[in-house]
Amino acid sequence: MLGNWRCVACFFFGLAGCQSADDPRSAAMDADLQALQGRWVMVSSVCCGEEMPSEMVRQFSRVIEGEVSTLTIQEEHGPKIITGTLRVDSQARPKTIDITLTSGESRGKTVLGIYVFEADRFKMCYAGVGKPRPMEFMSTPCSDQYLVVWKRVEKP
Repeated sequence: MLGNWRCVACFFFGLAGCQSADDPRSAAMDADLQALQGRWVMVSSVCCGEEMPSEMVRQFSRVIEGEVSTLTIQEEHGPKIITGTLRVDSQARPKTIDITLTSGESRGKTVLGIYVFEADRFKMCYAGVGKPRPMEFMSTPCSDQYLVVWKRVEKP
């Protein structure tokens, strides 16, 4: 069982457009940015090959508004909030995200990941800070990779 919140910063992402409107990739990125807007709850998480217990998973929610994502973790002594932004490349295969945390212990650091939409769910796999980007949606022991599924609960 996860004894600390070492993985919490990696469960976080925000979304920031990084290309001009003249860039042909902008339309696809804008569609992905729009698709991420709203409130999400975590439905599953695998951290370095270890499934996060359901009672812990239920503590995570996120709201994405524009280019900002706010992750809330319901802790015993009150909510913990982590914010950040990211860069998305929806034309890459698999689609990629670069997450820059704007609060928390890893503020200013970037994690690299991949993502996919599945109906009302958003699945992402990413590496720990400073680690190479995953190329598959999997998390194995000693991989320092995180596989997280979020479910939409509210659109803006």
